[in-house]
Amino acid sequence: METNFIMLDDVADNLRQLPATSGFINGRAIRAADDRFESVVITGISDRPLGSETIGRWRRVDPPSAASLAKSPADPFPLLLLCPEADGPYELYRVDTAELLTPLVISPFKNDFLARVAPILGNQSLAGKRATIVGVGSVGSCAADQLNRSGIGGFILVDTDRVTAPNLCRTIYERSDIGRLKVDALADHLREVNPSAVIDVKAADITGLSEDELTTLVSQSDVIVAATDSVQAQTLINALAFQATPVVYVGMYPGAHTGEIIFTLPNQTACYECILGEILQQPNAPDRGQPDYGRVDRLMAEPGLGPDIIHVTAAAVKIALAILTRQDPLANLGEIIRPTRNLLLIGNKPEWIFGESFQTTWVETTRHEDCPACGTAQEIAS
Repeated sequence: METNFIMLDDVADNLRQLPATSGFINGRAIRAADDRFESVVITGISDRPLGSETIGRWRRVDPPSAASLAKSPADPFPLLLLCPEADGPYELYRVDTAELLTPLVISPFKNDFLARVAPILGNQSLAGKRATIVGVGSVGSCAADQLNRSGIGGFILVDTDRVTAPNLCRTIYERSDIGRLKVDALADHLREVNPSAVIDVKAADITGLSEDELTTLVSQSDVIVAATDSVQAQTLINALAFQATPVVYVGMYPGAHTGEIIFTLPNQTACYECILGEILQQPNAPDRGQPDYGRVDRLMAEPGLGPDIIHVTAAAVKIALAILTRQDPLANLGEIIRPTRNLLLIGNKPEWIFGESFQTTWVETTRHEDCPACGTAQEIAS
């Protein structure tokens, strides 16, 4: 069986540009029973070891000295990647035997990463777009993951919570993330998929940010995904962003039996508060959850199946992508965005207005003239 030694092309580009002369290589190395390397894939570089991700070291040297540098049985890392001063073939060695592992294939990543979504998202690159995710729990972490895999180049992640065991059943977090700040764990996950992503983390409750911090956050965002369990936070986002930045609000009703998505466009749609008020006035409107230990501004975490939450989150991500690409005539998502109907209800179970599971309905909305966020006598753009 042929042995594969692969380095992604973006890693090779980083190595060429780095002023450093040594560091660590990260990725995956699989050995056979006879201690041969069956497969080595180099997916990143770092200036320090990253636990089990680190599989070796890299060093910039002149090729003639390669074998002598490689032979170091006491080295804790099994591989050594040698990088010539000038562009040229990289050499990968076993450090215990100085055996040259060839050929090291440079595998395309940059151009292939988005090959299966680019035809749908149009010609306008999403690499220059930034999404802010407020609340990175069940909805927010999955939304960030899918936006990242769709090519969004920048993220601002806002949440104050840490990963706990109950989070693992319906988020992107892993066992090794328990105890970490969610924003840090999520940032690492996004970079593992797309190392080029530019990510800013804010381990804070959005309601505790200063006015200047909030204004900066809104102005730096091309779209905001509001996925908090705090009514106060959602309302604050609405007040700050309605005049400036598109927002996608995602909410789950108890049991994740029903999902609610509201999108707002600056000065074009009814705002979050207008729509929320109309929902609450509907006959037999579903319960929106119980306050968390008596806090009226935050709802308790509810039981709910991951597939039901992902179903709603996937729709929210598609709406966010439609907002970001709505000016591109080659994108195939434009029909989603109609400012006069910006409330989507998704039924995961036959209750309330839904006769069957997996039904959806768009709802026409109107501005309330006395609304503090969007109240106006102007017509809503159609």
